[in-house]
Amino acid sequence: MTMTTERRRDKRDGVCYVQGCKSGYKSCKETRSLFRAPIEPERLAEWSRKIPRRDRPFDHACVVCERHFDERFIERTFRTKIKGEIVEIPRDRPLLTKDAVPTIFPEAPKYYTKKLPKKRKERNLCDQVRAKPPKRQEHSTVENACVPTSKEASEGLNCEPGSPQNEHVETTDDRLVFSRLRIPKGWSEITLVDYEGLRLYAQCEADVAEPYCSVVMLKSVRIEARQGGLDTAAAEVRLRGKIWCEQELTTREEAEELIDSIDKLLLCPGVGMQPLTRECPAYNGKFFSKDCTLFADEKLGRSCASCRYQRKLIQNQMGRRRKRGYEVIMTRASDMRWVVEVSPAGTTHKQVTEGVAVDSVEVFEEAGTE
Repeated sequence: MTMTTERRRDKRDGVCYVQGCKSGYKSCKETRSLFRAPIEPERLAEWSRKIPRRDRPFDHACVVCERHFDERFIERTFRTKIKGEIVEIPRDRPLLTKDAVPTIFPEAPKYYTKKLPKKRKERNLCDQVRAKPPKRQEHSTVENACVPTSKEASEGLNCEPGSPQNEHVETTDDRLVFSRLRIPKGWSEITLVDYEGLRLYAQCEADVAEPYCSVVMLKSVRIEARQGGLDTAAAEVRLRGKIWCEQELTTREEAEELIDSIDKLLLCPGVGMQPLTRECPAYNGKFFSKDCTLFADEKLGRSCASCRYQRKLIQNQMGRRRKRGYEVIMTRASDMRWVVEVSPAGTTHKQVTEGVAVDSVEVFEEAGTE
C-alpha cells in the first residue's frame, strides 16, 4: 500500500509563485494578499496552465498574490441585508471565489494576460422589481364553454376543436399554489390549522430547554397571500427569529429559489462560551454579541468579528477574576449550555443536575477574599 505525502514547505512558498512578481519579498513595500493554490486536482491543473512558469513545479503549497486575479474573483466584503438595507462588512482577509483563476501577468508578455468577458449582473432575490401580474381573461372557461341551442343541437352543429372558447385558461389559483414546494434537505413545510392561506417553510432544531417537546426555527420563510386578491404573495424571511428581508412572489419557481438562497446562508455559531453577566443575548442556548451580523465569517464554522471580540472580553474577565483569587468553574448543565460559577478558591461547589437548562449565568462571590 502506497501513501502519497505532501512535500515540506520552504521559504519560496511564502512568496508569489509567478515569475518576476515581488509580492512576499522584503523588497516589496506594498502589502498584498497571497492566496494558496487549490487542493482540487482539476483546479490546480488549470492554475498551472494559466501561469507562465515551467522551471519550478506548481502544487498546493505555492501561493499567488492578488495582482494576478481579476477583481470579480476577490471577495473583500461580506454583503448582507439588515432591516431592508444592504450592508457591506469588510472581511478580515480577502477570499477567492470558487471559480477564481489567475489571468493577469504584468511581468510576462501581453499575450499571457487574458481579457475576461463582462460579468452579468447578479440577481438579488430580496431587491428584485415586482413583476407585473398577467392580465386575467374577462371570461372564465365555464362561462365561455360552447353550449349549443336546441336548434343547433337538432342540426348537429358543435364548436370546433380549435376554437378559443374550448381552450383552458390558467387561473390565478393554479399559478399561486405555494404548498408542497421543492425544499432543501433539512427543511420542513409547516401547515397552520387556524390559517389556511399561509405557508411556512422552516429549518428547525430541537429546543435545548425541552428537546423532546418543542423545536426552534433557525431559518424560516413565511408565505402569505395578499388580501383583496391572489395576484401576488408576500414572503417574509426570518433568521434566528429576526426579520431579515421581505419579498413579493408570483410563481412557485421564485419561492423555491428564495428558499434555496436562504438555505445556503451560513449563520454565526455565536460566542462559544457563557458570559459572566447578562450582557449577551441568547438564542436556544447559544450566546451572541449585541452587534452580531447573523452570518459566519469566511471560514466554515467561524464566528463573526463581533462575537469573536465578545469571546475575548469574556476570557479577559475570567482571567481578572482568577488573579483576584476567585475560581471560575464551568459545568455542563445540558448539551448546549454551561453554568459558570465564580467563587473564592478552595470553596466546595454543588454538582449541577444533568438536563437542567440555564438561561443566564449565576455568579457567586463571597466578600472578604480580596
